Amino acid sequence: VEWLEDAAAERLAVDGDPYELPDFSQHDTECKCPEPLYFSETAVSLSRWQPRVGGCGFVQLLGVPGCSGYFAHGYTSDVNDAIHKVEWGSCAEAGTEHAGLWALLRGDCCFERKRPPHTWGELTEVLGRSNLRLEDVLRLAERNGLHRKEAFPLLVGFRMPCRYGDEPAEVHWQGLCVPGWARLRLQGFRDRLEQSLCKGPHSRRRRLSWMQSHNICEERLRARGALASALRDAQVVLAGCGALGSHVAEYLVRSGVRHLALVDGDDLEAGNLARHVCTLEDVDPGVSKATVLARRLSAISPHATCKPCPHRLPLAGKLHEDFLEQIGEADIILDFSTSEQAFGYLDNVCRSYAKLLVSGYVSFGAKSFCMFSNSVEQTAEEAETRLLSLLEGDGSYDALFPAPPAQGRILEGAGCWHPTFPGTEHQIAGWAAFAVAQLEQYVTQQLEQPLGVVATFADGHDAGVIKIVHRL
Repeated sequence: VEWLEDAAAERLAVDGDPYELPDFSQHDTECKCPEPLYFSETAVSLSRWQPRVGGCGFVQLLGVPGCSGYFAHGYTSDVNDAIHKVEWGSCAEAGTEHAGLWALLRGDCCFERKRPPHTWGELTEVLGRSNLRLEDVLRLAERNGLHRKEAFPLLVGFRMPCRYGDEPAEVHWQGLCVPGWARLRLQGFRDRLEQSLCKGPHSRRRRLSWMQSHNICEERLRARGALASALRDAQVVLAGCGALGSHVAEYLVRSGVRHLALVDGDDLEAGNLARHVCTLEDVDPGVSKATVLARRLSAISPHATCKPCPHRLPLAGKLHEDFLEQIGEADIILDFSTSEQAFGYLDNVCRSYAKLLVSGYVSFGAKSFCMFSNSVEQTAEEAETRLLSLLEGDGSYDALFPAPPAQGRILEGAGCWHPTFPGTEHQIAGWAAFAVAQLEQYVTQQLEQPLGVVATFADGHDAGVIKIVHRL
């Protein structure tokens, strides 16, 4: 009873409580459930919208392959002045363009209490409080032919705080599926829009079809956990997109890295999938691991730009020149190729361009892991030599990095470069997570000495408990 009384008196939410959006789950049961809307708004972009409160205009939307929904991309005024543009990642490069409208309210989007409008008549009243006429907003659709479509999105926006009682922190856009009216049969003296507002799809009693709407700006996504900005904002090149490299790449992108170039000329095969992050859907004969991994990572983060370089290192000729240009723009180069030729090539290039190179590999059986880098004074190869000499000095090298058995090393058929390699998925994933943690720590601390660490699963088990054996 007390809860009902508080609800009736609007005392459920008091100043200081986290702000909650109205419930926009109601929609026209006769209308196909509209696709979701994704947008990116922050406190910074709010400043661009403050002068536009009570206005309306056009919005460019992108349909991203493999993703259901619209991504709001660019906003212009009713006279086509640019207002705000969102730079999505490589997922949007092959996107299909769509158009819609926006209207920004002066207050919230509630018709009464905390309830949003459910009908076109209620929306007309809500717009009226911001001196907006529904007919004027919809007339914009006739200027670019939107009214000829079966339906198009209208983004109804309002400024919202983080907590009740606070100043607005960002704009929220709530998508609305608007039926087109160009195909209505004319009757009487009214034009088609007037007729639709009077007795057609936009008449006062017709129910609205709200879209699911999500603010997926970087700040929101990072709130659930992200890498330090020194790594998150870096331009990263990763060579070797196999089991270990693919896991490291995915962890980086999921944790906020936005610029990642992937280098691997080997094709993804079905047998690779035992320890790879990609799936059977990604296996495409003649398509490299770098290409399919870039495609997967682009679908994971809407803000990540992942570029494939489907070539084997070392490179020569024009490919070498193009790669040097890419290295020149990079901040960190990662090597998980397990190729001596590729590692030597990268070490020389990074020394010439004064770039950070970090390399890592697991032992046969995936019980141990070695990770090292170059520095101002040393090449990565010299750092590795120093690190392994510590293991040879205490006699632990053979136990940590055992040689594969003499027989049965290479078998034809499904599998990675070493089909009999007995490392399991959770072991590889564990070492990839460890590698990202070590990389973040090293980049954040900006140490002058090279990174160097050898680790193993504690007590020889692989239950996830990692023991660091040596550090440089």
